[in-house]
Amino acid sequence: MISSKKKFKALSATILSLAIVLSVFTPAEASSADKAFLDDIVESQPYAIVVTGADNIAAYKEAGIIKSYTPDSSKLQNIDVLKDADSISIMGTSIPTSPWDLGNNNYRNFTYSMSTYLYSNYKYMPDAYSLDIWHEITPDQPQKLKIQCYKSSDNSTWGKGFELEIDDVAYAGIATPLGYYYFKYSSIEGKTISGSGVVY
Repeated sequence: MISSKKKFKALSATILSLAIVLSVFTPAEASSADKAFLDDIVESQPYAIVVTGADNIAAYKEAGIIKSYTPDSSKLQNIDVLKDADSISIMGTSIPTSPWDLGNNNYRNFTYSMSTYLYSNYKYMPDAYSLDIWHEITPDQPQKLKIQCYKSSDNSTWGKGFELEIDDVAYAGIATPLGYYYFKYSSIEGKTISGSGVVY
């Protein structure tokens, strides 16, 4: 069990690091050369964050590090937004073509059950104000899950991907410039895993 003092120090260090990164990546008046340099850095290593455990998530939300969404009863859906790759084609691949704009609290609920991999049903456009896409994952059992982001424009990977070993709720967020992105979800060990969550 991590002491409150250690949690506070870790949280403070994360906030400070994030503040430094944000100050570097959001200059008030940068030259075109500086902007090009910063764009190259963001393109090669978009920022990403993973937080697990309800207590940690609550602390990070309170600190403003994790973006929150407000559940809207008019938008609640019991829709699987992930498809089992084995049921799609012989090769098990189906890259999504339907767009979904995550702006204005326009999140999507999802469930999953797989032993190989799944693709998101949608290619997502991030909110123009935050320029990031978040996942909230609630696993049904302890599991190892990989989430890889792809740019829809050319199907290239965006970031290194998240390799999650989770037995409790987890949040994962990645910076995404305007454009469409989709996700591939994989069972790292090839075991059947399942759960539910939200993309926002």
